[in-house]
Amino acid sequence: MLRSREERLSRRTDAFVALLDDTDATLMDTIRATVIGSSDKIVESFYATLMGNPEAATYLSHALVQTRLRAALGRWLGQVFSVRSAEEAATLLRAQEAVGAIHARVEMPLCLLAQAARIIRRVITEELGRAGWDGITTANAVRIADDLVDLAIEGMNEAYLGDLMTSARRQQALQLVTAGHAFALECERMRTSLFQWHRGVLLGLWRQGVTPSPLAATDIALWVTHRAPLTLGDGPQLDALRAGMAALERAGAELLGTREAIGTPTEVGLAAFCSTAASSRRCSRRRPACPASMAASSACS
Repeated sequence: MLRSREERLSRRTDAFVALLDDTDATLMDTIRATVIGSSDKIVESFYATLMGNPEAATYLSHALVQTRLRAALGRWLGQVFSVRSAEEAATLLRAQEAVGAIHARVEMPLCLLAQAARIIRRVITEELGRAGWDGITTANAVRIADDLVDLAIEGMNEAYLGDLMTSARRQQALQLVTAGHAFALECERMRTSLFQWHRGVLLGLWRQGVTPSPLAATDIALWVTHRAPLTLGDGPQLDALRAGMAALERAGAELLGTREAIGTPTEVGLAAFCSTAASSRRCSRRRPACPASMAASSACS
């Protein structure tokens, strides 16, 4: 069962306080002094490494780092390693949720956030390794520092994902509302494309030398080829649509063929043109009727 936001915050706060309580006070004070005292080095190394990532350059600039982010990261380190009570831990972790929401709104990639956390932990580990402790003490200090950083970043990531999920749900709801309207507009656009092709065919019949664009080059033909299978699926509707498009293309070709054979209706007269088309239609009766001949005869009737 999913916990509420406050329950998750309380769980992280308890974990933060338990970590402090389980750590030797002298060791914890030394960790605080080492990290906070080395915060300038940590910040410098952090941004030097991150700025070398081309993807990070989209969200960072030298001016932004110098004026705001450098000081902000230094304060963040001080806040994380200065917590001494449950109230301070809750305040810190609640602030991390606000930071995570900001990261989500600017659409910062999650992989970039993970890289940033890895850099922070690595640099802190390097600084703790220079403290002069024995191996066991150094390992404990590194584990404690990593846990503190992870608890702070956990709240960021949770808010980040929560904000993204909220945005995704809103987008899906909007798509459901607008899908019908969008499809209606798409149908009107396809109808316009078909009408423009039809007008081009008629213009080609009456003007010698004018060759209309083939139906296959129109928007509706591209839609039938690429979009219709996704919208309609494979079924009788799609088959009927494809058959109708093929019939229209054949009908247009037959009418233009009549123009090439005897001339335009302007040159030979509309009656003679339609008579020739009708003769072609009578000849076609000897074979099974096809939609093309029917469309051609309809155009002249």
